[in-house]
Amino acid sequence: MTTIRDPQAPTVKGEFRKVDNATAGRRLSVLIAASAVVLSAINLTASVYLWRSTHELRAIDARLQDIAGLEKRLKSSLDVINSGIQARLDNLDRDMHNKITSVEDEVGKMQQVLVVPHSKVASQPESLPLISEPWSPETEEPTIAEAASEPILPASEPVRRKQTPPVSKVESAYQRTESPDGKVYYRRVR
Repeated sequence: MTTIRDPQAPTVKGEFRKVDNATAGRRLSVLIAASAVVLSAINLTASVYLWRSTHELRAIDARLQDIAGLEKRLKSSLDVINSGIQARLDNLDRDMHNKITSVEDEVGKMQQVLVVPHSKVASQPESLPLISEPWSPETEEPTIAEAASEPILPASEPVRRKQTPPVSKVESAYQRTESPDGKVYYRRVR
């Protein structure tokens, strides 16, 4: 509070300014109410942020549980795919093994048909046609009737073929193992 003194004015002794109790009480109650409102607003804001954080944590927990379920589903799906691929590879391996074996058998049969003992060829040189010139497109091709009428080997004697050793089977290079769950695995034997 500022006091202004006028030197020409007479001085007053013993006069004090009195504060009104009602005004002071109102000011104090307004101050307390305003601070209560401010504290309530701060508490409300903090509770809203706390509620949002709790909600986000629950959502994250639900997502983590979904991820665990997704992981289990993916694992079971991969197991199914793996067993399906393993079954297809087993079928392809079996088919390829059968085809290789049949090709080897056919090659063995063809070798038996094509191999003629030297003694038969040397003893009957007149029955085999002699080729004087290599074939070229300008030379005449024999007709089918001419080719069929000229026997290459005498028809009266059956031709004995040299016996070739049996063709090795591809199966002997692998060992078949069956697991308790029914899957079949092949391991190369060395």
